[in-house]
Amino acid sequence: FGESMPLTMSSPITAKDPYAKPDKPGAPEPTDWDKDHVDLKWTPPKKDGGSPITGYIIEKRSRFGPWEKAAEVSGNVTKGTVPNLTEGEEYEFRVIAVNKGGPGEPSEASKPVIAKPRFMAPQIDKLAMQDIVVRAGQRINFTIPVEASPKPKAEWSINGVPIKPGNRVDMQVYNNQVLFEIPFSVRSDTGRYSLTLTNDIGSCTASANVTVIDRPSPPEGPLEVSNVTKESARLAWKVPVDDGGAPILHYIIEKMDVSRGTWSDAGMSSSLYHDVVRLIHRKEYLFRVKAVNTVGESDPLETTKTTIARNEFDEPEAPEKPQVMDWDEDHVDLQWVKPKSDGGSPITEYIVQKKEKGSPYWVNAVTVPASKTAATVPDLTKGQEYEFRIIAVNSAGPSAPSEPSDPVVCKKRYLAPKIMTPLKDITIKAGQILHLDIDFIGEPPPEVVWTVGSRDLKTDSRTTVTSIGYHTIINTVNTKRSDSGTYHILLRNSSGTDQGSFQVSVLDRPDPPGEPLVYEEITSSSVTLSWKPPKDNGGSEITGYVIEKRDLTHGGGWVPAVNWVSPVNTHATVPRLLEGTKYEFRVMAENLQGRSDPLTTDKPVVAKNQFDVPGRPGKPEATDIDRDHIKLKWAAPISNGGSTILGYDVERRDKATGRWIKMNRDPVRTCEFYDDHVHEGKQYEYRVSAVNAAGAGKPSDVSDVYTAKLMREKPKLHLDGLVGKKIKVRVGEPIIINIPISGAPTPTIDWAFNAGRLPMTTRHSTDTTSSMTKLRIENSNRNDSGRYTITAKNEYGKDSADIEVTVVNKPGQPRGPLSYDSVTQDTISLSWHPPTDDGGSDITGYI
Repeated sequence: FGESMPLTMSSPITAKDPYAKPDKPGAPEPTDWDKDHVDLKWTPPKKDGGSPITGYIIEKRSRFGPWEKAAEVSGNVTKGTVPNLTEGEEYEFRVIAVNKGGPGEPSEASKPVIAKPRFMAPQIDKLAMQDIVVRAGQRINFTIPVEASPKPKAEWSINGVPIKPGNRVDMQVYNNQVLFEIPFSVRSDTGRYSLTLTNDIGSCTASANVTVIDRPSPPEGPLEVSNVTKESARLAWKVPVDDGGAPILHYIIEKMDVSRGTWSDAGMSSSLYHDVVRLIHRKEYLFRVKAVNTVGESDPLETTKTTIARNEFDEPEAPEKPQVMDWDEDHVDLQWVKPKSDGGSPITEYIVQKKEKGSPYWVNAVTVPASKTAATVPDLTKGQEYEFRIIAVNSAGPSAPSEPSDPVVCKKRYLAPKIMTPLKDITIKAGQILHLDIDFIGEPPPEVVWTVGSRDLKTDSRTTVTSIGYHTIINTVNTKRSDSGTYHILLRNSSGTDQGSFQVSVLDRPDPPGEPLVYEEITSSSVTLSWKPPKDNGGSEITGYVIEKRDLTHGGGWVPAVNWVSPVNTHATVPRLLEGTKYEFRVMAENLQGRSDPLTTDKPVVAKNQFDVPGRPGKPEATDIDRDHIKLKWAAPISNGGSTILGYDVERRDKATGRWIKMNRDPVRTCEFYDDHVHEGKQYEYRVSAVNAAGAGKPSDVSDVYTAKLMREKPKLHLDGLVGKKIKVRVGEPIIINIPISGAPTPTIDWAFNAGRLPMTTRHSTDTTSSMTKLRIENSNRNDSGRYTITAKNEYGKDSADIEVTVVNKPGQPRGPLSYDSVTQDTISLSWHPPTDDGGSDITGYI
């Protein structure tokens, strides 16, 4: 009939374990310790998890180790002891509560505890407290390991005076060490440092010396200056109060010239005095001294006032420059002004000195009492130039000499002018320098006037006219014919005049020959010219004429045509012209000074015959060489010049001499020549010129160098230039095979193609010389691909080689049939056969 109504509980129930784990206890606190154990206490957890605490687990951890079980206690106590600890090791501890639900979470870790006796008098590691020596500015540091419990109090002192913490000093106390540091030491930090550690159990003390070395203090003053002279002074001082902690090595002495304002070295001393030398007379000086130790120099001790380098009495200052008041041939009268200072001692006399011109020596001439400032210097040499100077003397000695007087010559004071240099006619070449130097006398110095013909001679761009003292100079550079003429000189002063003349001739090249330059006669090989003499022969007779020609047909410069024509004639014939060549001519006159500018023809002229000369033959090739002969052949020229070639001229050049020699008397009729005038071992070159009715044409290119020696050599093909003996060209490009060969006599060359004879068509050409064979195939096609075989042979053997030639082109048409292998609604599969000809290269794909 179905289910009844449900019976429902009166209250809900939670599905869980009957007991929960306890909460974590409070963090353990050390209550006592020693070197091998620590006593701990803690508070129980706030919740026991529904089941009583049955026990506690104590865990320990060294400073860098993991947590590990250390001890267990019952659940009714909240303290315990951790045994078996390592002395000196630092530990942390934690506690875990346990009930029927299992162990709960661990407590927070205790504070670190070091396993050591809890109560211990301080002990200092005295090996760490050693004496220290530092330079000023360096750090003073003591890091002292200590043992004490409880933590000690540290007190530092220097020389018995306590040191208090401050900006310069850092003092720290840790559980196992004491730190003392002065980052930047000074000299006053020197002393004996003591450390005292104190706790409730006891105390201990350790000490060490600290020496801070620094620059010494300045030498003790005063800096005394004594024994002053014009060149030296003595300095004296006392040792510094503080040597800086290091012995004084020496003292540095410096001086200052007050007028310059800079200190300079004056010496070094290891004692407490020094003589300063090389002072400058009358200069004002300051002095200073610095002490030096291994650290450096002290600050200086300076003099408080300046010192002037001078003797007790100084020499007088120099007198003023003496003035020449009068003179004659044997004496000079002088006058001067006395010195501005007598040096502190009265002047006793004056010394007059003289010096001859050109001499480096001053000589005492006369002595004058101090009461006079004028003197006459006697016994002088007539005509000699002198200078004079004055020296003042007092009890300290002679003064510096005065400035020298103006130079004066012992001569008459008034004298009429007279030219002293002989005047002679002058002849020079144009372009040279005309230099005239005329000496004269006269008092006072006379005025000089120069004229050339009717015009005054004055300074211009080429000419300089100078008159100084008793000399007059004319200097003309780049002289010309127009500088020729009569040169006249006039001297005048208040006592009279003098004058003279001479002739100057400037020689130059002649003027060009007179116009016109006329063609008198023209032939196929010569031209006759005529002209007129030059208007000016340049001051020198005409010695001849020179004719030059210029080839306008072939280009080039002017070349000699007639080297000399007698000056009697004004006409000449120019021979050896080339027929059909256009020329122009010029004529120049010559004298002993040189060649004139040219007179040139107004228009060119052509030397023309009935025929032209033939062209150049081919380069000669040796067909046979032996020690007593060389056989040559060559190709005929392309052009015979319009006339039958009569033969050939053969020239030979010995490499040792370098001179070309014609080998035939009459033209050689054929294109071959047998040279049997050779010498074994010598090297020769050849060239050939074709000859027709018009003459010989230009020579051929020079042959290779041939050596006259026995030539019996097996043929050799030199294939180094053909990499892999393969050649590849594109269709339409020429096939060119160049192979160097050797062998004597010159080998004959045979070419084969694919083991058959090479077909010789209009596209094929071969050429063989004694050193090279060439095959050329024009407008190549795919059928030219294949193996080409070359064979070189002579009577002494043969050599052959195969050369693969590939003519590449686009591939041929693919071969059918084109088949449909499969067809779907969106694809078709095709198939075909590859082309018969791949074009000489692998097929890379199909489109």
